Amino acid sequence: MPQALSVSLAPVANLGENHRAPTTISGPTITPSLQLSATPLHRLPEPNLNERDRLVAAAADAQRSGKFDVAGQFAQNALDLDPGCVAAKFLLGVAHARLGQNIQAAGLLTQVLDADPRAYEALISLSTIYRESGKSVEAISIGGRAVQVRPNDAQAHNNLGRCFLAARRLSEASGAFIHAIRLQPTFSAAFYNLGKTLQLEGKDGEAARSFAQAASLAPNLENLLALGQMLLTLCDFERAKECAQRSVQLYPDSAAAHLLLCGALTEVNEIDAADLHLTLAIELDPNRREALQLAARQRPLGYIEEANENLRHAIEQNPRQVSAYDSLMLNQKVTERDRGLIDKMRSLLNEVDLSQTELVSIHYGLGKALEDLREFEEAMSHYDEANRLTRQIKFGDMAFDEDRYSRHVNRMIEAFSACQRSRLEADPSELPVLIIGMMRSGTSLAEQILSSHSRVKGAGEQLFWTKNWSRALLDGSSSLDNGIAGKLGEEYVEELRAFGPDAARVTDKMPGNCMFAGLIHLALPNARFIHIRRSPVDTCLSIWATPNHMPHEGGNHKGNIAFVYKQYMRLMEEWRTVLPPDRFLEVDYEALVADPENQIRSMVAFCGLEWDKACLKPHENKRLVATPSAWQVRQPVYATSVAKWRSFEPWLGEFRELLDLRHPGSADF
Repeated sequence: MPQALSVSLAPVANLGENHRAPTTISGPTITPSLQLSATPLHRLPEPNLNERDRLVAAAADAQRSGKFDVAGQFAQNALDLDPGCVAAKFLLGVAHARLGQNIQAAGLLTQVLDADPRAYEALISLSTIYRESGKSVEAISIGGRAVQVRPNDAQAHNNLGRCFLAARRLSEASGAFIHAIRLQPTFSAAFYNLGKTLQLEGKDGEAARSFAQAASLAPNLENLLALGQMLLTLCDFERAKECAQRSVQLYPDSAAAHLLLCGALTEVNEIDAADLHLTLAIELDPNRREALQLAARQRPLGYIEEANENLRHAIEQNPRQVSAYDSLMLNQKVTERDRGLIDKMRSLLNEVDLSQTELVSIHYGLGKALEDLREFEEAMSHYDEANRLTRQIKFGDMAFDEDRYSRHVNRMIEAFSACQRSRLEADPSELPVLIIGMMRSGTSLAEQILSSHSRVKGAGEQLFWTKNWSRALLDGSSSLDNGIAGKLGEEYVEELRAFGPDAARVTDKMPGNCMFAGLIHLALPNARFIHIRRSPVDTCLSIWATPNHMPHEGGNHKGNIAFVYKQYMRLMEEWRTVLPPDRFLEVDYEALVADPENQIRSMVAFCGLEWDKACLKPHENKRLVATPSAWQVRQPVYATSVAKWRSFEPWLGEFRELLDLRHPGSADF
């Protein structure tokens, strides 16, 4: 009759990406129990144990010490003495798994389960091996058996959740992680894994809360990085900076921590400090294990070629890093030499275990690539699918409320009529230059041009008015609170001044500020507005073809986007009437790229500045650009995007209703 041995050791499974499983979980019990505590490798168990048991105990000690090759040698020696020793098979299987020898590991762990189908650690370890080998069906089946063995064990549910997550069965993964948290409310790894699942579901706010809970329970590098990155995604830049600083303080040798801080510093315009941490990250990561994040930090700082090199390296490291493809396509003009990448993206669409958010990324990347290659019909089919999936993720079955949106536009016009200006103590500053219009209309190019001027600084897209406009209204009504409205101008100027303490002008290119132009003029009567307008169809087509992480007005539906465009034109007609001509300039994108010098001279003069020939070379401007136009605005001014809609004419859908729309005084394109 074989003797039993229960060893104190860890199964293969990790709790999160870098979370280690507890080392106090007992191994598979075979016969009468004999629990062995951790013993240094140079001290074998008491001599009353037979040789096989001494070898098994030594293997367990080696495993706990992370010496998996030594553990495997001891376990194999035990099996040589007793080929039926289940504990030795388990230890040898774990050793094989830790050394990356998954086929041998799976075979041995299967034998353990044949002997004892309820061996919990073997179930956890085998499900992990299957998951990491891409065998999601087997992983879920074995992980489910572990839950049946220990239904009240939080680790079992967390392990099953990770199997569902790997298979991109996201609702089931969320359920498993939530169950684990209910069983163990302090289980930081389950909160982390739930955050990853919510992130893939496109539920960024919920993901951030889950990561915050994980970081609160266990402020390790993995949790802090996940939280910081999500805060950046949500444009909560100050909290992201605090999280990144803590990461660097706790883990100063982590390239990933320095990259996170680089990203946060970039967003709050501390560019020199951002560059410093970028350099440190590169020094700390000579093998470019963080190539994907490195590229994400290099791009807005103007290191486009370096970013593209790292994106290609990231794809070589892991061809399933789907966001790398989309970023690479967006960062360059795609040519025939990129056919191999296009084939890889197409093959990824056939994978069964990609989430909807990952599919969105691939479809946008393919659309951009095929558009560059002039394969317009297939390009549009990918843009259509990317928008359909995004709409489903962000809005589900919720319909776009046209009446509500129209009432909001009415409210902006009613509340912020310039006739109330005389009752306001306004800020007289001439510092702000607000570049407004629809997204994808050319606002980034306009800011790149003006910020090339020696006396102008570009602040990018500032959220000040988006966050604060409602403060100017009394109790949520349409009546203006004159005192607050006046203070908003002062606060805004103070924020802009930080971008250029010595600048004569600071630009804010948030396109959505067109909604609040009336209020801004009331608070800052000397602020200037430059309205960049573009062919309605080209603008909406560009919105359709551009990934935007935050849900935009129109909800990724052509008909809704066309409706929003018409409301924008109605709003601009009001501001065109209300704002003084010396404070409101309209520039057609098509005219700007066709006759750049005359248009640029007009813009510079409108800003009250002397001429600076650097404005004619905006592509040489190395300033921060954090929008999807980061690559385009670093190219010499080009006109190839004019009337682009003609290439897509058969597949325009609801955008066709915009073909007859014209801005007052604009050319016919």
